Amino acid sequence: MCVPPPLPDGSARPKEAFSLLPWQAIEPDTVAEHLSQQLTEQRPKNVHQVTLTLSDEAIEGAAYGYTHGLKRHLGNCQRIAHGHRSRLHIFQQGVRQPKLEQQWAAWLDNRYLLEEADIISRDNDFLTCGYRAAQGDFSITLPQSLCAVLPGPTTVENIAAWLAKEVATQNGVTTRIQAFEGINKGAIAMFTPSATPSRL
Repeated sequence: MCVPPPLPDGSARPKEAFSLLPWQAIEPDTVAEHLSQQLTEQRPKNVHQVTLTLSDEAIEGAAYGYTHGLKRHLGNCQRIAHGHRSRLHIFQQGVRQPKLEQQWAAWLDNRYLLEEADIISRDNDFLTCGYRAAQGDFSITLPQSLCAVLPGPTTVENIAAWLAKEVATQNGVTTRIQAFEGINKGAIAMFTPSATPSRL
């Protein structure tokens, strides 16, 4: 088990970083008020009050949600089933392709992305993925129809490169992918059929 270093004041870091919410519906204003109160209660002596404002990410065009785990990650991303909501931009001949973006986003939505090397077993219907990471042993079994197998780790950089190759090979056209992982994080990759992919 990986033990995180202590905080600057010498106190131990929390084993978990989540907050259980007592509501059936999660609304930004309610969550902001709840977290503001919790943070204010735990504020340093030189801080009078903590106030949070939460807002939804503005997404125009295609987007999808996916789940994955990163065994080499040093933080909680190594946990085998955490997810992201991501925008998707596909360019061919320098022009955005909204129809392709919608098609691929629809296919990727609610899919589990995994590294091929992490497959423990599979049959006609189910696939089991597992690995050992710093925080322990993880495994998950899912219907194969909900999985997408990548040749390497499912980082956003590798997702972009994999998508560029898949889309370009399917359409026979050089394709540039801009993949996102939440807000202000993403990767760009390009692939030309019958050629080696190059990242921009």
